[in-house]
Amino acid sequence: MPAWYRAAPDAAGNPQHSTKRRAGSRRDDEARTGVFPRAGCASSFYSRLKEAGAERPRHGGNTMIGTARTRRALGVGAITAAATLLLGGCAFLTPPQRFSDDATLDEQVHTIEIDHPEGSITVETDEDATSVELSRTVSYRGDRKIGTTFEVDDGVLVLSGCGRRCSVDYTVELPAGVDVRGATSNGTIDLTGVGDVEISTNNGRIELDDVSGAVDVETSNGRIEGRGLAGTGVRVSTSNGGIDLRLAAAQDVEARTSNGAIELTVPTDGSGYRVKTDTSNGPVDVGIDEDSDGEYVLDLATSNGAITITGR
Repeated sequence: MPAWYRAAPDAAGNPQHSTKRRAGSRRDDEARTGVFPRAGCASSFYSRLKEAGAERPRHGGNTMIGTARTRRALGVGAITAAATLLLGGCAFLTPPQRFSDDATLDEQVHTIEIDHPEGSITVETDEDATSVELSRTVSYRGDRKIGTTFEVDDGVLVLSGCGRRCSVDYTVELPAGVDVRGATSNGTIDLTGVGDVEISTNNGRIELDDVSGAVDVETSNGRIEGRGLAGTGVRVSTSNGGIDLRLAAAQDVEARTSNGAIELTVPTDGSGYRVKTDTSNGPVDVGIDEDSDGEYVLDLATSNGAITITGR
């Protein structure tokens, strides 16, 4: 037994063991600070009780949690709130479950509708394709059964979500020229070889390749890239991210970003452009001849970033 834990002998010469602990011991520190170690998710239980307005049980004097005054202060609401926080936090410490599957759809599809799923969307096209090949990867938490999240309705392939604490990433391969419309949350959108595009995402990048139709896309937070744009007009907007567009055919362009550079490449084979640019903080470089009577309008604006227009 440590020397500090042994008391002086009594009158008969018998040793006495003191219950007094050494100053600065671990238990003294715990009692003084109210911090007691626990394992796993329960380690934060008492701290969350404290945040909810309750106190940790203590012994001695009038501080025991059993007193009427403390019971009133604790309250059912404080316990409920703390328990909710604890269980919610523990749930998110559990790794998500994940599975992937594939499907071949024989129905003819002329439009893809993105019905607000949480996840990424990839559409690839093949002129020789005769069916629709769909793959999905589902990530979810909790004990649940994930059923079908897509369907074909009168030529429209609808891609839906899978509920709370669940995300689904789609990859679709089908004949070229289909239109794409709709919105997704927290995921990138990557489209190749499609027709008209009208899409948005709350948080993610948008990439477009070889688009033959009109483009109208928006993201709250992410970069927008478009290559081989050969449609009848381009309108893009992002709250936070750069914009890089390369036209395969002359057309009107409207591009907006709150924070990022705008780069635009346009064909100059006899096409005339009226150019409008606006930036609060950044240089403007227009590398094409401007035509005040031009058929097409290039309207570019950013709050913070450079604007560059290049001909090819």
